[in-house]
Amino acid sequence: MNTRKILTMLIVVLFAMLLSVTSISANEVTYKEGDSDEQIIEMKEKLNAIGFSGIQETSYFGSYTAKKVKEFQNYYGLDATGKANSSTLNKINEVYNSPYQEGKSHNNLSDIKRKLNTMGYGTIKVTNYFGSFTTKKVKEFQSDHGLVVNGIIDEVTLAKINSQSSPPYRQGDRHTAIADFKRDLNRIGFNGIKVTTYFGSYTTTKVKEFQQYYGLKADGIVGESTLDKMEEILNSPYQEGKSHNNLSDIKKKLNALGYGKIIVTDYFGSFTTKKVKEFQRDHGLAVNGLIDEVTLTEINSQASPPYQQGDRHTTIADFKRDLNRIGFNGILVTTYFGSYTTTKVKEFQQYYGLKADGVVGESTLDKMDEVVNSPYREGKSHNNLSDIKKKLNALGYGKIIVTDYFGSFTTKKVKEFQRDHGLVVNGIIDEVTLAEINSQASPPYREGDRHTVIADFKRDLNKVGFGQIMVTTYFGSFTTKKVKEFQQYYGLKTDGVVGQSTLDKIKEVANSPYQEGKSHSNLSNIKENLNHIGYGTIQVTNYFGSFTTKKVKAFQRDHGLVVNGIIDEVTLAKINSQASPPYREGDRHPDIALMKRNLNLLGFDGILESDYFGSFTKKRLIEFQKKYGLTANGVADQTTLNKLNDLVQSLVTYTNYDKTFSSFVDSLMTKTPKANGTGTVAAGRNLVEYYANPSNFPSDTNAYLQFLLLSQSANINVKEINEKVLQGKGTLAGTAEAFAEAGRRYNLNEVYLIAHSLHETGNGSSTLAQGQKYNGETVYNMFGTAAYDGSANSSGAKYAYEQGWFSPKEAIIGGAKFIAERFVKNGQDTLYKMKWNPGSTGPGHYATHVSWAIHQTSRMANILNSISTFNYVYEVPQFRDQPGYSGANPPHNLIEYPSGIKGTTTDRVNFRAQPNTNNGTKVYETLDNNQTIDIIGKDGYGWYRAKVNGRSGWVHGDYVTVKNLIEVTASGLNVRTSPNGSLVGQVNRGQHLVGILDSNARLITDNEWYHIKYNGANRWVSSGSSGQYLKIIK
Repeated sequence: MNTRKILTMLIVVLFAMLLSVTSISANEVTYKEGDSDEQIIEMKEKLNAIGFSGIQETSYFGSYTAKKVKEFQNYYGLDATGKANSSTLNKINEVYNSPYQEGKSHNNLSDIKRKLNTMGYGTIKVTNYFGSFTTKKVKEFQSDHGLVVNGIIDEVTLAKINSQSSPPYRQGDRHTAIADFKRDLNRIGFNGIKVTTYFGSYTTTKVKEFQQYYGLKADGIVGESTLDKMEEILNSPYQEGKSHNNLSDIKKKLNALGYGKIIVTDYFGSFTTKKVKEFQRDHGLAVNGLIDEVTLTEINSQASPPYQQGDRHTTIADFKRDLNRIGFNGILVTTYFGSYTTTKVKEFQQYYGLKADGVVGESTLDKMDEVVNSPYREGKSHNNLSDIKKKLNALGYGKIIVTDYFGSFTTKKVKEFQRDHGLVVNGIIDEVTLAEINSQASPPYREGDRHTVIADFKRDLNKVGFGQIMVTTYFGSFTTKKVKEFQQYYGLKTDGVVGQSTLDKIKEVANSPYQEGKSHSNLSNIKENLNHIGYGTIQVTNYFGSFTTKKVKAFQRDHGLVVNGIIDEVTLAKINSQASPPYREGDRHPDIALMKRNLNLLGFDGILESDYFGSFTKKRLIEFQKKYGLTANGVADQTTLNKLNDLVQSLVTYTNYDKTFSSFVDSLMTKTPKANGTGTVAAGRNLVEYYANPSNFPSDTNAYLQFLLLSQSANINVKEINEKVLQGKGTLAGTAEAFAEAGRRYNLNEVYLIAHSLHETGNGSSTLAQGQKYNGETVYNMFGTAAYDGSANSSGAKYAYEQGWFSPKEAIIGGAKFIAERFVKNGQDTLYKMKWNPGSTGPGHYATHVSWAIHQTSRMANILNSISTFNYVYEVPQFRDQPGYSGANPPHNLIEYPSGIKGTTTDRVNFRAQPNTNNGTKVYETLDNNQTIDIIGKDGYGWYRAKVNGRSGWVHGDYVTVKNLIEVTASGLNVRTSPNGSLVGQVNRGQHLVGILDSNARLITDNEWYHIKYNGANRWVSSGSSGQYLKIIK
């Protein structure tokens, strides 16, 4: 019994589970490609009916059915799998059974039909029934808007109807509201629109203009904000026929602006409309006769400052009168602001430090008012006038009665002062005039000034050796010259302007305690030094007598100093520097640094090269004295110093560079070497090979000096250099001490520095050497530092200004510092290494000219021949496979072309042995017109090296046309087997190529491609779309 019950229950449970599985399968049925089922026929019928048509209505689910199912799913936002699952089948049923289709009725249909009518799909009878005419109109709507055309108002069609029946409206829409806003746009000045319900491209243009004009987003779409703005303007209270409390004020402004004779009331009449339209037209506004926000803003802008060219206003006439009155005159006084008024306003603004834009704003009007009503003008009184009058009297505009009243005579003198100082002549002591009076009445004083103080410092300048100045109150050009000499001599800014620092220095020198008639505790020591260095028999006391004056003048004369008999700072420094050895531990002297340098050079090294004699220096000196049999006491007497100099004078070392000479020249050719000093002619490899080869410059030639080590002082005699080398050399005359100081300070050879400077400055006569103005300052550049080809004066002056080189001395010492830090201290410590940089240790090459170093050595040799002593230490470079001596004369410059370049003569022309037309130059033959020649290269000066009948010679380029020479102007240009063919190589910028010629001697091309010779084979290169990669040389 129990067993039967259990079995019965199990059967019931199993049956229930079976029923459950069957129900799920029915609800979740999915049809896919390849399936067959009778239900598929019904699905296909419905898809065809609702616009996804063209499906053969069978029970088989084929690929076309899958495609249509996907289109359906995409259209209604379902997962587009192409499989008809339950959600897809439900959506098909929903659309197929829509209440919005022909033959059905629905309460919402009346509203939908109204919307379709409004949008131009009209004459539909508004009922709740969906008839055939409604179907027709729905299909038109669907077709126009890119929807599935099924005549059913499904969810997609309904959403589109709703979106099109209210704003925003855009191009392509139709609606009765569109006709309404078109009328509005025409009325408010954005006209020319045809009033229909269609929104076309011209309407879009006008809507954008409207939006842009009124500050809306200019997208051409009419949304709520655009419609609201149209309504706001159309209902403006400022239009014809309306009244407003503010209209009276607006009318007054229009009258003031020249749109006058409007009766000032709160009513907007036709005459007001006419004047508003005139204003709008004149100011480039929309001409609608309405005072909208844009027009109102423009009226307010024009009715008050700022005023500018083109404006009209009664205030303009007022400030024109003021400008005429205060010296910016010649203006016709009207209410119109013209171009000449702009010019005068700019002059006024610039003069008084305002923004010079020609626009009269509040600040400009305030300044005019301030000047016109100045308390410092005729007829007025002021407490400060007495002081100002005193200053004018002191400046030479005298005989003014000193009171607080400004009379006509004061006006006359003020005008004289203004005229003399390039000010606006108005007789008013405005801020500019007052500043100039104060400036002239106290230092600094400059050329053109007058003052009693000027007479005082002229007397002092005469006294301290900068004499022959006529003592008056006027500051003339000769005074400027003498002031500059004084400033330069005492290390001041050399501008010829006597400021407080210059005045102080003049007084300091003029009142020095070390001059005749005075006493000082240090005088005894100074006298001892003068006696010691050969200006002797001075009685050693603390008193400065006439004999001391005589000896001081002799010393000054001998050392190129200003001869004034006063021991000023320059003279004292020179006396101390000339104090002679012996030097011992604890001493300081410039010669000590030279001694240390020589000890280091001779192997007694490790000594810090300063002017202080310390214990380690003494130790090394004793070692030196012991080795050479001198008294080993560590005292540097003259015997020890002479021995040092003798040993150092003939030192020569050789430096081997681990590179071949050929590879070295290869690298030099990448540095664009030049064959001339101006950098306009490229140097050929043959010139570079000649000048870079140390073998070409034997030790018995001047050119050997290019191997002289520049990293030690030459210990020059300043007096000797000034007299024998620098005399008559422009601004370099008398500057030997500056070169000596540069040599000591930066461990540089002074002879080289002088030669370099003479070369770069044209013996002290160049613009940069003479002093060039930059940013109002006179600057000097004695080594052509940063004076680049093409902009030498401007770039050199800029660098000098940045470095503070305001005197020749500063330029010499500063330029030497540049050379030391950039080249010598970086291993480029000979002229050869500065030019060619064989070790690639420094910043590069000092100059591009291949013979730059040789030019320096010629000058150095001339200097060395003029002086008595000099230390010679050489370093000569050596290369692997270095060629031997190739002769004293360099070859003629030749920039070689690749083999195969052809040319033709353009006239009969001589074929010469040398590239010149000298009578002595041999002419090999006269070539015929149109004769073909082989071109080997060029010299950069207009001559071609050519080969004719197996013989090489020269022909001038004016009579030759090159036929197939191509220069690469791109960086890394590909070489190919054919146009757009395989890549076989690459050529670089500046490389010359041989073009292949056709039978008519024309270059073979294929569009932008040129046929060339490359590594012995015929190849192709591209000239680029606009020829930018290649240059065809004719």
